[in-house]
Amino acid sequence: MSKNQFVESEESAKGQSEADDIEIHIGPEEKLEEIIDVSLFPSSSTKYPTFSPTIMSETLVPSSRPTHVHTYSPSKTESSRPTRPLSTAFPSLSSSDFPTQLPSQPPSTQREDKFENIQFYVMGDIPYSTAEEKVFESQLQRIEESISAKNDTSIFIVHVGDLMSAQFSKCSEDKYGLVSTIFKQSVSIPVLTTPGDNEWNKCPDIDAALNNYTKYFVGMENHWKSDDANTRNSIFKNFERSRRPENWAFTNSNILFIAMNMVEEHWSGDQASHTRIQENIDWFHEKCDMHNCESSRAIIIFGHSISNAHVVFEHIHRRVGSLQIPVVYFTGNGHTYLVKRGVGNGEISGDYFWRIQVDNGMKGAPILVTLRGNANTSPSSDLIANEEGQHIYGELMKIDRRLWENVTML
Repeated sequence: MSKNQFVESEESAKGQSEADDIEIHIGPEEKLEEIIDVSLFPSSSTKYPTFSPTIMSETLVPSSRPTHVHTYSPSKTESSRPTRPLSTAFPSLSSSDFPTQLPSQPPSTQREDKFENIQFYVMGDIPYSTAEEKVFESQLQRIEESISAKNDTSIFIVHVGDLMSAQFSKCSEDKYGLVSTIFKQSVSIPVLTTPGDNEWNKCPDIDAALNNYTKYFVGMENHWKSDDANTRNSIFKNFERSRRPENWAFTNSNILFIAMNMVEEHWSGDQASHTRIQENIDWFHEKCDMHNCESSRAIIIFGHSISNAHVVFEHIHRRVGSLQIPVVYFTGNGHTYLVKRGVGNGEISGDYFWRIQVDNGMKGAPILVTLRGNANTSPSSDLIANEEGQHIYGELMKIDRRLWENVTML
């Protein structure tokens, strides 16, 4: 598969899938060419000789078609539009008949930064019950085994929400504590979360639920923080949380990673919901300004659902939609693995916008995501899908869903 192809795939809960290859043609830079009308130049000879030289007359107004030959005497009046030195936007591809007298700019000494591949896991919508807690723990242990065996080099895990069932757990505080403890005891890399509706706005007391979520999951990443200078500690170099503490962001390898509280809405008409959406928009722009996201290699966004996502992504699309920067939104809530071009229910489209919805944890295991770096001299060899369950999306991303084969489902 060529590296200039994007694969768009959707897989149903029954494991059905379909994929289409879409080739993106990115137009080459246009060459600037100076087109000269030779008919505007005086002829080199005449049919009959002249008996007296031509007398150049002085004009009081500028010509609408200025001459292409030099004057025999300088102008006696100051020009209202003096000539400015011209510069070319692109270097000439052939020798010039009239070489410039201006010195060339010194060659650029700026060197492109080199980045290694980045790997991380994304999961969601588990555990909803005591039985699922066992599967959840087994999946995390399988991730740890893969990392320990150096089968992958993942540096973090993201759970995109629904860490419990509001109906089953009644959003009791001990359930938040239990899930947090499982994370801490199972893996050696940082775990980050985004809230789902089952641990917040579906709870009997949404204020108490948000307090519990904040207590056990906001700052949980610090459990893995250390002073060791290793890649798995690199997310803490510029890790930040917003005024809404459940939102977070950091950059790595010139890629912006950002999470927003995008729960499934059942009460989206109230003021609190509008405030939350606006704070998500403000959070994106704040981090985009801070990290100059217009120059990023990619923008990776995490949230629980697509509810009201079009409102947020309209702002994102207006800011970076024309820059050919890959924007990938990882979500849960739908309980079926899905990859779609665009965001929302099709409201935000574009060749560089993607939504990836992870499986419910009982249907499929966490997905392993690889974002290609640029340090390899043969980058096309970095992302190869040679096994069932592996997929390539564009020139940036590979997703591997094969972990489920090694996890016993109940």
